[in-house]
Formats: sequence, C-alpha cells, structure tokens
Amino acid sequence: MPVNNWPDDVDGDVFRRLDSKGFDFSKVCTIDFNIDFDCWPPSEQAIKAVEEAFPGALVCEDEDGCGYVLFKITALLTYEFVIETQSRASAFVAGNGGRCDSWGVLS
Repeated sequence: MPVNNWPDDVDGDVFRRLDSKGFDFSKVCTIDFNIDFDCWPPSEQAIKAVEEAFPGALVCEDEDGCGYVLFKITALLTYEFVIETQSRASAFVAGNGGRCDSWGVLS
C-alpha cells in the first residue's frame, strides 16, 4: 500500500498522523504493540503464549493493578505489518480474553 493511501480506520489515522509529522517510513524502527485483557491479571498460560510468540514481552502494571502486555518488534513500519502483527498476537490470546489492537512508535 503506497504511503498516504491508508484505509479509513483507526490504524490508518495513526499512519496519517505520523506522516503529517514527517515520519520516515523508509527506515526500520521499533514498534510497540500492547495486548489488553478483559480481566487483569491474565492467566499464566496467556502470558506464556505471548512470551513464546514474542520473546522479550513485558507485563506492565500500574499502581491501580491494571495492566497490559507490551512487546516490541523492529521492522519497517507498514500498515500491512501492523494489521498482521495485531491479528497474530490477538489469535494467541483470544481464548484468554486478550486482544492486540494498539501500537505505536516513537517519532
């Protein structure tokens, strides 16, 4: 998908914002993906599935006891890569009430 021709959805909106700030899509970058769970904390099985699929995944909790699992991938940032990675991560945790539908990069 050419730059500036992203779908009209939440992820496409993020790409458009990055583009408007001059993000260089031709360079490899570190992309943060968050996995959220319906119930926190998730089961140990869910955490293990994420850690096996995405080595280096981190469990992040705030002082209120809420949290998410963060994993990072260094790659060329493309819409297709983001959607495929979110879909793959969501599939690993779907049976445990998890989903991956947020991501970001430091621009």
